[in-house]
Amino acid sequence: MRIPLLILSFFFLLSSSAFSQNGMVKGILQDNDTRSPLMDVQVSLVGTTTITTQTSSIGAFEFKSVPFGKYTLEVTSEGYDKTVQEVEVNSTSLDLGPLSAVHAENSLSNSQDLPTITLSDSDTREGSSPSVAGVL
Repeated sequence: MRIPLLILSFFFLLSSSAFSQNGMVKGILQDNDTRSPLMDVQVSLVGTTTITTQTSSIGAFEFKSVPFGKYTLEVTSEGYDKTVQEVEVNSTSLDLGPLSAVHAENSLSNSQDLPTITLSDSDTREGSSPSVAGVL
C-alpha cells in the first residue's frame, strides 16, 4: 500500500512542476551613444507584482522564476531618461538583447545649464523699471 502511494505522490509532484508557468528574462543595458555597459542600474519588471534587480559590471540583468504574463520593464538611472518597454513572458527564456539608455537632456537637476540672473537694488526699486522684464 505504501509503494503505490509513494509512486502516486511522485507523479503528482512531477506533474505540478511541469505545469508551472515561469520563465527567465535577461538583457544587457548600454549607453546609447558609447555602447558601453551601464552597471549598478535599477531594472524592474512591473506587473501584478514588481521584481527589481541591478545590472552587473557588464551591464547584464536577469530575472529568474518570472510568472508568465505581461510586464512593463522599467530602467531608471541618474543622468538617463527612464526607459520603459512592454514585455511578455510566455516561454522559459526571454532574451531582450542589448537595451540602450539615452542621456537625459534639459534636466533641471543639471544646474550648469540654467542661466543666472542677478538684479541690483536699483533694478528692484519702484520707478527704476516698470517690471523685472525690462531688465531681461
